[in-house]
Amino acid sequence: MPERRQFGPGDSKGNARVATRYAAHTRLAHMTISDHRTAMAKLKAVAKADGVTLPAKPNAQQHAAAATELTAKRPALTYFELQVAGHEQSIAQTKYEIKRGSKANVVAYAKYYLPVAEMHLTMSKAYLKRLENS
Repeated sequence: MPERRQFGPGDSKGNARVATRYAAHTRLAHMTISDHRTAMAKLKAVAKADGVTLPAKPNAQQHAAAATELTAKRPALTYFELQVAGHEQSIAQTKYEIKRGSKANVVAYAKYYLPVAEMHLTMSKAYLKRLENS
């Protein structure tokens, strides 16, 4: 998230700008979490139907990304960099599944998920661009 500032009468324009930016990041994060929970529920149903056990914990790459975000000097910037990279990777894998997948239910899930991931990527790129220019 962006650097926190003390809100008070001294710099109302700057404070309002920071508060607005913080709120926008929070809204995007909440929307992403909600969308991912919905997608995960659908994925669990697909996996269960196919007798596939999904990983219970994040993999090493996901752990490293979370650690990077927590130790970053500009956590909001790092967060959106990671969101862009993660969604680009997810989209590439999803497109591959749509093109080459052999299980109809998995391909159907991939077709459902692709526009969600693309929307998150577009939004994350827009926020990243704003942060890089601020």
